[in-house]
Amino acid sequence: MPTNASLASGDGDLLVLVELLSLVSPLVLLVVVLVLTVRLLRSRRDGAPAAGCALATATAAFAASCAYVGGRLAGPGLSWITDEKWCGLHGFTAAVVERTSFPMSAHCAPGGDELVPVWVNPVLVGGTLATVLALAAGLAAHLRVRARSGARGQQS
Repeated sequence: MPTNASLASGDGDLLVLVELLSLVSPLVLLVVVLVLTVRLLRSRRDGAPAAGCALATATAAFAASCAYVGGRLAGPGLSWITDEKWCGLHGFTAAVVERTSFPMSAHCAPGGDELVPVWVNPVLVGGTLATVLALAAGLAAHLRVRARSGARGQQS
């Protein structure tokens, strides 16, 4: 992973782009949630269970991405904030930051307090699991509706 010094020299353009996209992803997912909500409210057909699961999937993904962004903003992982500045903001003189991606964690060393809020990891894990479960339930509902409509077509 590039250091802050290499990012300053322009080598980390791709990393900065990925970070910006991760900050924008909750907004994109919020639009998806709103569109799916409107479509679900207008839908009165057999496909409503699948649409409801799609809404649940998008909502859970929105929660997980918001937790991810919250964790990224809480720690010094953003490339335009140096470790030294971040730790200085929290009263530490050392620029060494101990980080882990999962569970998301950041500490200014030596012996600094946790910088990532307590709620980030549970929401991140719960949102990810809920996304997978809602996606599976939506797929199962879609397949049930398709099987029912296929059975009706064969009876005619």
